[in-house]
Amino acid sequence: MVTDSTGAILTSMTIIQLKFSWPTIALITVTACAPIENSLQIQVRDYNERLMRVLDESVAQPAISSSLPRLPRVRDLVMTLETGSVNPIEYLQLGDCELQNLIAKRNSSLGKLALPSQRLVYELNFLRLSDACQAQLNDQELSAYLQEVTEKKRELLPSLIWQATLGSKEFRELWKYRKLSELPALDPQLELTLSRLNNYIDAWLAGDYRVDSARLEAQLSIIRWGNAGEHLSQWMIFSDELAVGTAVLNSRLAKQPLCFKEMKTKVADRFHALVRQFLIGSIQPQVARLNRDHYSLFPLLRSLEGKLSIGEPSAYTAWREQRDLLLDHSVSALSRHVRSLEPLLKQCGYLPTG
Repeated sequence: MVTDSTGAILTSMTIIQLKFSWPTIALITVTACAPIENSLQIQVRDYNERLMRVLDESVAQPAISSSLPRLPRVRDLVMTLETGSVNPIEYLQLGDCELQNLIAKRNSSLGKLALPSQRLVYELNFLRLSDACQAQLNDQELSAYLQEVTEKKRELLPSLIWQATLGSKEFRELWKYRKLSELPALDPQLELTLSRLNNYIDAWLAGDYRVDSARLEAQLSIIRWGNAGEHLSQWMIFSDELAVGTAVLNSRLAKQPLCFKEMKTKVADRFHALVRQFLIGSIQPQVARLNRDHYSLFPLLRSLEGKLSIGEPSAYTAWREQRDLLLDHSVSALSRHVRSLEPLLKQCGYLPTG
């Protein structure tokens, strides 16, 4: 790995006075409509151009990654989940069982219009109360029927949890591409919330059906303001941009050496200084921050998805697999670039050989 210390880089600002005219205003209007470029993208492009000049190489733009994977349409992610129900006659026979009150709330007009998250709360409470209710029943036939309904709900629990969490509008917002010029640091609250949600799902799938409805809604509210989609976007843009610089290095490697028998040249010195100042001094710190946030956020998201993959729609499976392939490729972009960089640095004695 290439490492070096860098000093503080002073930047100067030039104030440019513009005389506004209709052509100038038109130019500003066009610029305002242009795609927003993030600071890391701009720095990598500058680095690539300097590489081309120093190494006297010109390369074609490498093939870019596939377009950013968009979540499937909402209608392709909606599942019809028939978990079974207790009919009115059987409901009356439940007597003083606490489950009777729960079913009454569910059968109200409000219960029938409940969001997926609230339906999950109902189903979890049903599972929590079912065993105790069965123990109170004297009617064996009714008890057996209640057991059958309960098993059906347990069977569909991964899908119910998926629909209320990963399939919710809040998680859809989490994956939204907001095209930010600067990516905010990862919100610690988001990381904590995803960690807690992982723990809750572990408990639910293990048979501990306790649930706090208000807390679940609060957690989903935090998740909706996350920026996982923008993280994915910035990784892919960075990977595509740095691929140009990697192609420049590979093109030079395929030609004559930069140095012969560790004999440094002025070109080699400029090349080394360029790597130190722009790659190590400017680009690498931003990638390091992006990487830290990546390893705080995405393992938690993948953990959630792994727990619930048995209950996810096929359209989500296809999107998730495509997303992960693109993300893993993008995250390794800097490592690929460094592997192409090292032979040139070793030729000139800037790195130990062997």
